[in-house]
Amino acid sequence: MDAWRLGVEENETCPNCGNSSGKKLTKELLGSLAHRFFVWGSLHKCDFGAAPVIQFNEHQKTSIDVSHWLKKDVQLFENFLGVGFFHYGPRLWMVGEIEPLKV
Repeated sequence: MDAWRLGVEENETCPNCGNSSGKKLTKELLGSLAHRFFVWGSLHKCDFGAAPVIQFNEHQKTSIDVSHWLKKDVQLFENFLGVGFFHYGPRLWMVGEIEPLKV
């Protein structure tokens, strides 16, 4: 649904599926979709903060295990964005580990 909402109506041929009708995602929009689905979608909320469990960048290869129904989509993100998805070890301040909260 997010891909459909973000997509742009174009008649150009899709480099992935070859379809010329429907909505298309630019590289920028595909990056936004990856961020919304993987980063915001894996947000772990704590009493005094929150941090994503999954992150992605162009410096790492994918090291997360995903369901079989999601593997082809992850490969599309990897190929078109040149990124890898990995488990994110957040900075402690993101989950509330700050001096004023220590007792």
